[in-house]
Amino acid sequence: MGRKRRVFRILLTFIGLNACATQEEEGKSAEDIVCTINITSGCTYGCSKAETSEEYSIRDLNLLVFENGFLYENIRVQEADAPGYSLSVSLLKGHVYSFFATANFGEDIYLNRWEDIQDLYYEMKDNSGFSGGIPMTASAEDLMIDGQKEIGLELIRMAAEINISLNRGMLSKGVEMEVRKIRIGNFPKYCSVTGKNKVANSYDCFRKGFEMDEQKCIPLNIKGKGGLSDEVSMYLLENMQGNFPYDIGEDEEKVFDHDDPMADRCSYVELEIFYRSDDMISYDSNLIYRFYLGGGLGDLDVQRNCRYSITVTPEDDGLSGNGWRVDKSGIGPSVPYFEILPGDYIEGCVGDEIHISCVFYPRSAAFEIGYDELNYDKSKGLYDYAVDGDGYGVTLFLKNTGTGLVRMSAGDPVNMSGTVIIKVDP
Repeated sequence: MGRKRRVFRILLTFIGLNACATQEEEGKSAEDIVCTINITSGCTYGCSKAETSEEYSIRDLNLLVFENGFLYENIRVQEADAPGYSLSVSLLKGHVYSFFATANFGEDIYLNRWEDIQDLYYEMKDNSGFSGGIPMTASAEDLMIDGQKEIGLELIRMAAEINISLNRGMLSKGVEMEVRKIRIGNFPKYCSVTGKNKVANSYDCFRKGFEMDEQKCIPLNIKGKGGLSDEVSMYLLENMQGNFPYDIGEDEEKVFDHDDPMADRCSYVELEIFYRSDDMISYDSNLIYRFYLGGGLGDLDVQRNCRYSITVTPEDDGLSGNGWRVDKSGIGPSVPYFEILPGDYIEGCVGDEIHISCVFYPRSAAFEIGYDELNYDKSKGLYDYAVDGDGYGVTLFLKNTGTGLVRMSAGDPVNMSGTVIIKVDP
């Protein structure tokens, strides 16, 4: 087992007073037994892949021993780094004890009574992930000490493991996808030590949770046999949201309306993908895939100490679907594109408001609105104007009859421009 470092103990004076009094009356004394408490971090249920030191490492440890429902001894191991620890505790033969351990909480745990465990929560300090190790707990209740020298406690992770892979085998020829980021949405900020943890509202979770950058996503961009990539693993605190509110038959139906409170409580995965095909490409942003987690199509539970394996399999051009699940707003035509809307000739009447905008790709191209022409027409009293906040459009407020023009242009690599003729009638 691992070695002990910087261990300190707190021994309370309340040690089964009734039992001691009875034994003293009989002229006997309880026998001290030094027990070794073996605390280990085991594999999750259904574990199949090789264990990793990061996954099961204990960085800090609290062991609390209770007798008659009250704290008997508290042992703290700081700056630990091992998959298990053995701690020695002096116990009384014939007495009944309960044991509770926490790992990777990053703080000292002090509980006076066994029943206080139900009010204990683990709290995420921020949305950067489990830098101090994955929080774990173990317990054993009402163990009679009858001479045994060892007691085993196996830690259970309070987080679920999410394994993700990408299968490109169903994509059409010429379609390329490279995962640039993965992030978890609606990541719980807190997790109850006991019972089923459930996010109650949007304030109880990070809207944008733990994120993996492009470097950590490399396994997803390794194309193996049949187009299946390697996988990456992420961890998420338990979030038991139950079943989808109504029966659904397809993955595409597992989505909530924007104003549905469940949209702010259920945990989901978001993949940001650089996309390229014969006619479409990612520009300033990327293709986004999103999907809610759960044990099945109609399930929204993310359960502690369980492993969820997800293979994302896009088909054909990979762009079927719209809205929240498949966000295509970051991609556009793979050849330079330039268009002024609503057209190159516009008629209006005095008092009208006319909006003119430009759509172009790639969006990284320098863009310019012809202020010289706008200011000249304004000086003639033809119209007033207001440029859009993004700089890609302008609203004209027509004031007098006449003719004017609006010019727009996009630089390299688009290298296109256009002029709109404005005719103002009475």
